[in-house]
Amino acid sequence: MRNALGALTLTPLVWLGACVGPPRDADGQIEGITAQRYPLELVLERARQIPIGTSRARVMAALGSPAYDEFEYWRYVDNRPGVVAPTKEVHVYFERGVYTGYEVRPVVLGLPW
Repeated sequence: MRNALGALTLTPLVWLGACVGPPRDADGQIEGITAQRYPLELVLERARQIPIGTSRARVMAALGSPAYDEFEYWRYVDNRPGVVAPTKEVHVYFERGVYTGYEVRPVVLGLPW
């Protein structure tokens, strides 16, 4: 009886926990995430080949749209099916609309470091 009562108390909490997730926009997409065009490994390979001083438009043509557009830098994440928490992401940096470089950053427990 005691275990059944505990299970009945815990069940609604599990349901509530399942309903909590990242904030979504009116279309049901996760807020802040755009449609990243290419997989992370391809983005990283192409970022290595882009010369410093390239315009933002040419970088967009080479790397495709990012997952996050933070204005002065773009974030590309590992968006493979089945990857619950990515392990790394690529930040592409700009200064005054000009490409200044990229950085591979680790992701620990779903949070960039």
